[in-house]
Amino acid sequence: QEAREIIRNAVNASEDDAVIFCGHGCTDALNKLIWALDIREPPVVFTGHSEHHDNLNLWQKTGAKCFQSGYFDSISKQRKRMLLKQEDIEVETLVNQN
Repeated sequence: QEAREIIRNAVNASEDDAVIFCGHGCTDALNKLIWALDIREPPVVFTGHSEHHDNLNLWQKTGAKCFQSGYFDSISKQRKRMLLKQEDIEVETLVNQN
């Protein structure tokens, strides 16, 4: 409990914020996040160019469609919509921004 308080103080977190220990490294943290989200439908995930392979594998196990940033730069909005096949407002926003 003392470690949680030290971290909470270091990042100016309130009592309402959760401090969660995730194991070793980003992959363990991402695994815990994916589990906590209780994903039932395959998500669309956008990653950076330097995303670690283990992290991509975690998303792919959910059935996610993973796209690296910059992937959509050179294709049309119509093609983006076809690839994503989503009626989601957030995805529509991403399509229009790129």
